[in-house]
Amino acid sequence: MKRYYRLIKLARAMKPLHQQLRAFHVAAIFKKNSLVSVGWNTLKTHPKTIECYPYHQKATHGEALAIIRGRLENYSGHDLYVIRVDNRGQINYSKPCKFCETFIEFMKFDNVFYSDDNGQMKQFFKMDANF
Repeated sequence: MKRYYRLIKLARAMKPLHQQLRAFHVAAIFKKNSLVSVGWNTLKTHPKTIECYPYHQKATHGEALAIIRGRLENYSGHDLYVIRVDNRGQINYSKPCKFCETFIEFMKFDNVFYSDDNGQMKQFFKMDANF
């Protein structure tokens, strides 16, 4: 839970500086209590985002950007948290889309959490050790 509150504080501080789209989603990768990488939804500018992330819209999702910035080939032993800060500063629904889900599964995270409509964290899935 400590990680979740750290991420909320970070996301609210980042929002005025980095929001380019309608909603502001932030993803953070942790290994134990260490923050490894942070990503947020942003307009696509890097060619690797299309190569690694097949979601053909104008934005790179925060999950994908955090994974790319982490520069690891395998995230076993790591947890991913995804939250959305709405335009009133409230925490809102941020479940990863089907393309992010596939990317996340491929990267072998131990746990994935996302914010719900009530500002609470929900566990998206716990990776099967045999995956």
